[in-house]
Amino acid sequence: MMQATTAAARVASGWDRIRGGLTRSEWATVGGMAAVVIGLHVLGFFLLFAFVVPHHFDLGDAGIFGVGLGITAYTLGLRHAFDADHIGAIDNTTRKLMTDGQRSPPPAPPPRAGCRYTRSCACRSCSPPACRCWTRSTARS
Repeated sequence: MMQATTAAARVASGWDRIRGGLTRSEWATVGGMAAVVIGLHVLGFFLLFAFVVPHHFDLGDAGIFGVGLGITAYTLGLRHAFDADHIGAIDNTTRKLMTDGQRSPPPAPPPRAGCRYTRSCACRSCSPPACRCWTRSTARS
């Protein structure tokens, strides 16, 4: 009985430490960022199933762009997001900001450091294919 009480107290103190790690406004920021991320995932799947699949877009001689390719790209993107170098960069930046006591802009409060890194990485990953698609479409017209 004593061991179960100690384990429960350890779990409770762990949750208290997590809850106390951020201020109320930082928790609101984290919640807002989570809502945006979930919304972007929903939007991406909606666009895939509502616009890409019904139109049967093709990739030239390479074949048809459909659900299989969309899900594969999504899965590879998730794998890329959780690479050790990304997690390490975000963790190091967040720890540096926390150590320096920077909890408000500039440059960013610790919860937003990872979000800013991810946004810049996504822009660098999406820009070249988008430019290629745009140049191919304008070259045809």
